[in-house]
Amino acid sequence: MTNIMYLIVNILYKMIQTIMMDMRRFILEKG
Repeated sequence: MTNIMYLIVNILYKMIQTIMMDMRRFILEKG
């Protein structure tokens, strides 16, 4: 059970990281 939770959290963290990077790049391009 804990392993599944850890996996889900890890995937969510990676997704959030990539979204943040994309947003930053978008803002820099618009800037």
